[in-house]
Amino acid sequence: MRRRLASGLRLCSRRVTTRSTRTSRRRRLRAVRSAPCLLALASLAAAAEYACAPKSELVGPCYELRGRLSFWNGAPSARIWRVGTPRMLGIHYDELPPELASRMTSFDTEAWGVFNVCPFTKQRPGRMQSVCIESWHNVTLRQRPTNRTSKSR
Repeated sequence: MRRRLASGLRLCSRRVTTRSTRTSRRRRLRAVRSAPCLLALASLAAAAEYACAPKSELVGPCYELRGRLSFWNGAPSARIWRVGTPRMLGIHYDELPPELASRMTSFDTEAWGVFNVCPFTKQRPGRMQSVCIESWHNVTLRQRPTNRTSKSR
């Protein structure tokens, strides 16, 4: 992956620096031509940066669970509630996979599904376990229901 990223940078830098910049039209054309290249590099870099399982800080094997990913007040903000338990898992440094993060559009968006998570801390009673999301499937997005506790007079 690093080779692809490095070769892409070389190609983009060649493309940008070999164009003549004598007129403003040529400058605009150069910027337009380099934009797709920069977008492709950004997506490659995001894919190369996010990898959960090969991290050396993991304390155990990855495991699969069914739960609800949502944002909460406090740290970590991104948490997974494991269905059928009172247990909450905190997402390590609030790092969501880029594809999943783009789907979580607001604080009130919840993602229900099956998540494959890798632990950064051991399970301890009364403590939130820190995990990262390796993969997911069968994810359904929902909006968090609004709390209507105040009564109109």
